[in-house]
Amino acid sequence: MISPYDYLDYRELLTDLYQDRKSQNRGFSHRYIAKKLGVSSAGYFSKVLTGRIHLSGAMTLAIARLFGFRKHETHYFELLVQYHQADKHEERKYYFERLIGMRRSKAKNLTEEQYELYSNWYCAAILELLDFYMFSDNYAQLASSLEPSITEAQAKKAIAILERLQLIRKNPDGFYEKTDAIISAGENWKSLSIMNFQKETMNLAQRALDAIPKERRDISTLTLSISEDSVERIKEKIRDMRRELLEIARADERTDAVYQVNLQLFPLTAQDGRR
Repeated sequence: MISPYDYLDYRELLTDLYQDRKSQNRGFSHRYIAKKLGVSSAGYFSKVLTGRIHLSGAMTLAIARLFGFRKHETHYFELLVQYHQADKHEERKYYFERLIGMRRSKAKNLTEEQYELYSNWYCAAILELLDFYMFSDNYAQLASSLEPSITEAQAKKAIAILERLQLIRKNPDGFYEKTDAIISAGENWKSLSIMNFQKETMNLAQRALDAIPKERRDISTLTLSISEDSVERIKEKIRDMRRELLEIARADERTDAVYQVNLQLFPLTAQDGRR
């Protein structure tokens, strides 16, 4: 049985549901679906699956009825559609957190815990801090070791998340240590949790301009007029630089501080110079 709660992409869910029904009934076609949904175009469902059209509220409910969703499953499916069709980051964050709250315990997996990991900046900071900081159970001291400092409750939450994800463990001496030298989120920067993390670290960078002495930071900016070809070349350079920075961190045997590095490239003009 295909469960909606196993999905965080409604198009993937509909694709699997369609293929499952099609394998059981050859007559379950896109034309059949269009007729059941009351639309004239036989290609309507295909456009939904490929993201060429969005689902209205009424059509979302009609599709839920077509596939026999129960009441709770229908509500989850509605949130799933709203999550993917939301334009603003805060809206997507709102719907995502509601989805996570609705998922059944058996469907909860690493996705939810990874979301917690990257929903705030201090989890990643504490993970790197434990590379050299001797921490056992003094959460107040751990919290005050960060810049800016966090609360004792936040420090406890971070340790619990890192331990649950098996990114840290207690050594025989009773101190926490990292299980991996480097953690990277990869290239999936579009995921909601990574966007949360990036927004928080950008706020930290803004704070650093006033709170951190110049000799302890390096913040510079460039404003360039370039072509799309140059944009791609610069993005590749940034990717190479990230890999080089990770290698420098990996090879460092005398770590004594945690630093945040933000590399940002974004347009200041509308596409093609027009709105």
